[in-house]
Amino acid sequence: MGSIYEKNGRLYMSFKTASGKWTTKSTKLPVGQEKRARTMLDQTEQQIAMGLELGAVDGKATVAAYSKRWIADRKAQGIRSIADEESRLRIHVLPEIGSMPMAEVRPRHIRDLVRHLKQKNSARGELLAPRSVRHIYAVTRLMFKDAIVDELIDATPCVLKRHDLPKKIDKDPTFRAQATFTREELEALISDDRSPEERRMLYALMGLGGMRFGEAVARRWRDYEPKLKPLGKLLIASSFDVKTHKEKSVKTQAPREMPVHPTLAKMLAAWKLGGWERMMGRPPRAEDLIVPSSTGAHRNVNRGLHNFHYDLKRLGQRKRRQHDLRRTFITLARSGGARPDILKWATHGPSGDIIDIYTSMPWEPLCEAVSCLKLDLLEGKVIQLKVQKVSGADGGFLPSFSRSIPDTKNPEVTSTSGLSVGGADGTRTRGLRRDRPAL
Repeated sequence: MGSIYEKNGRLYMSFKTASGKWTTKSTKLPVGQEKRARTMLDQTEQQIAMGLELGAVDGKATVAAYSKRWIADRKAQGIRSIADEESRLRIHVLPEIGSMPMAEVRPRHIRDLVRHLKQKNSARGELLAPRSVRHIYAVTRLMFKDAIVDELIDATPCVLKRHDLPKKIDKDPTFRAQATFTREELEALISDDRSPEERRMLYALMGLGGMRFGEAVARRWRDYEPKLKPLGKLLIASSFDVKTHKEKSVKTQAPREMPVHPTLAKMLAAWKLGGWERMMGRPPRAEDLIVPSSTGAHRNVNRGLHNFHYDLKRLGQRKRRQHDLRRTFITLARSGGARPDILKWATHGPSGDIIDIYTSMPWEPLCEAVSCLKLDLLEGKVIQLKVQKVSGADGGFLPSFSRSIPDTKNPEVTSTSGLSVGGADGTRTRGLRRDRPAL
């Protein structure tokens, strides 16, 4: 235990170093500031003790040494993003400032780190995206903030000037403009029976229910109230964590009530009455997942993305993310006249502001916002089976099958779904197209 003493009108502190030797150091405080001097002594001894605990040289905890303890503590807390945080520190931060003692890192070192990141290439050989740089800085700032609580440092060095960090923009400026589906694309995705029924049901939960993938695969039949008016209700209070493989609270930590779009309600009814039992071999129970895997467990996100891209390719649509279905729901609802402030209650829940905590949104406005999305299933039946002479690669002929699907919103418009075998080059094609009458 160190001590405080006076010398020439100034206060000094005496303490043991990491090597066990006693040393003295000026606090630069005048006589009368003994309380502040005692606080400085306590912090110094705490830093030395933590440095020894972390195995640091000379009792000075380095950034690399502290980061190991920090990551371990966050793993013990069950932090969901710990894998990303650990890789960002290991790949981008520790090679630059890992050997520095925590107490010696200054704002200029963090500024230089950010400047280096803005010029650094990713594993793909391209410059790091602006959002990636911001994510790396965010985890660094959080670590230094926790180091203050651990009394390892007095203040955080993560203080930057206004324009040091890159703006929150996408690496590809055209990405978000191309991320959504058109109304016709979404209709085809949930209607075309070339995709398995359970996958179409999952796409509908995200594209018509505005859910994230984890929220959609965590929905159970007990969450659904189909008899509520004017629209049924899905309670979204949990999400499946694709990293920990466990159910957790939703991303915003705020459970929400989602009105069930009429087309989604139609699909849920058909799925519950027949599709679910055909897939699982028994009728669904309240505790069952609405769209489970073949084993009854939660669906796998990686496998789901693979299937999603396969279905898009089969429909002749460009590759996109599953999360873009949620983006499409919000986009189409707003373009149909939905008020953003009302729609947000259905897609994100209360914001967390005190005024939202004391507010209960009436059900009718939420239903009206969801109903602004005008979209229906492309329903039809096979009306013709014919064989046509189509030139094959060997000069013979092969069959061509087709069926006509009336557009439910425009009787004069027909969708044709079919299989054509044996084109001029001997290839086989299958797809869905819309034929509109000539004007």
